[in-house]
Amino acid sequence: MNDGTLQQMSFVYEGTERDPVWIAADPKWCRRMLDNLISNAVKHNPPGTVVTVRTGRSGTEALIEIEDNGSGMDAETRRKLFERYYRGTNTEERSDGAGLGMSIARSIVHALQGSIEVHSIVGEGTRILLRFPSVYGASENKTKAPHRQEDAILMR
Repeated sequence: MNDGTLQQMSFVYEGTERDPVWIAADPKWCRRMLDNLISNAVKHNPPGTVVTVRTGRSGTEALIEIEDNGSGMDAETRRKLFERYYRGTNTEERSDGAGLGMSIARSIVHALQGSIEVHSIVGEGTRILLRFPSVYGASENKTKAPHRQEDAILMR
């Protein structure tokens, strides 16, 4: 993202170097999914917001979490978040885009056999949790490794 607002945001990454997490995914689409989710956190929060991206594992699932301590979302926005062309309930907020980013992100998550959860409280921030089948890392799951290295994405 080439955006001046990035200078007003803080970004944190928390992952594991000792036990990397792999998912079977096309790198281009995985980047697009993450760009859409992180861009949303940047566009819809005030300067000074901290956006944290975490990776990890729970059993045989690979996890990606994008969390911010920004404005949060009301119930209607959470409910409609993944609808195409939906751009939120704040009409005073200037926002570029057509309202497709979150719908595209969800479509990519589902194409990767994953799930997406949104937790948000107005005034406290938002947490988006992605769950995918893991293909490397957990000893009980190594047999599901992709045939080619380029068919997997490493999340550290």
